[in-house]
Amino acid sequence: MTTILIYAQFAVLGVIFLLLPNITRRGLLFAVPVAADFRDTQQARRAIGKFRLAVAIALAVGLLGIATLTTFGGSVVMTIALCVATSVAYYKANRFVAPFAVKSAGMRSIELSETPERLPRFVWLAVGPFVLLLAAAVYLNLHWAQIPLRFPVHFGPDGTADRWAERSIKGVYGPLFFGAELCFWFVLCAFASWFGARRTSLRFIMLEIMIAVAFGMSSLFAAIALQPLLAIPIWVLAAFPLCLTILLVAFAIKKSGDPSGPAEKTPDECWKGGVVYYNPNDPVVFVERRMGFGYTMNFANPWSWALLGGLVVVLASTPLVLA
Repeated sequence: MTTILIYAQFAVLGVIFLLLPNITRRGLLFAVPVAADFRDTQQARRAIGKFRLAVAIALAVGLLGIATLTTFGGSVVMTIALCVATSVAYYKANRFVAPFAVKSAGMRSIELSETPERLPRFVWLAVGPFVLLLAAAVYLNLHWAQIPLRFPVHFGPDGTADRWAERSIKGVYGPLFFGAELCFWFVLCAFASWFGARRTSLRFIMLEIMIAVAFGMSSLFAAIALQPLLAIPIWVLAAFPLCLTILLVAFAIKKSGDPSGPAEKTPDECWKGGVVYYNPNDPVVFVERRMGFGYTMNFANPWSWALLGGLVVVLASTPLVLA
């Protein structure tokens, strides 16, 4: 079952890459601002077709490579190769569509609204992930004597345990500590996206998504921490983030096709390759992506680097909190 999930995770990643043109507003194609009806032209269909063919070939080769190598390292290599192939195909599609660009009316200097706006009431749900992790910690403490002295914490592609932990503070509560760190970072980004982005309908959507993702992560790490007691099958733990990803992609496709709300106007010259946004004259921390759904950071804003630095700190803490 674990091997099947590795194939499924790789396939889902490939399908997401194939659907990238569909997870973008109609006024954008491969990060290039285009006319609303451009996607119906022969040039657009050709660009999308070539992009998808390249990704499909990389996906097929990757699946064959995973089957041949049959190791976790092999699946990592194939995943990196798929990402590289997709990036190259995207760059070529971006260059092909660029001559058909419609110039954005965005000004070089773009101001945030000076009028403060209250957070929506559902923002209190952001406390939920931490309550869930705390509840798991309390349950583990109450059943401490029932936790095995030694239990598996990592499994190979065939489902066989290859790393073990002992019944200790770090071994038992480590997943909860790490989950709390990740949830805190996501909730912090949720607030930053609310106060550090322009007032569009996307701001509400992203706030909801980030809180939902925090709930998903807290549920996953709570389940991992409780696994020694509840004996949750490893395939269930691996399938959970996969299912969450599929739901988020389906939601993104639906919202990308929603005609309500115009795309955020930003200066074309401030986009590097249509992916990286760098505008020192724009005070926002987050702007709408030109490829895919959601936000990307304004890398000219110091707060963007502070948030990225926070994520690096969280990831660097892994050896300290996980057994």
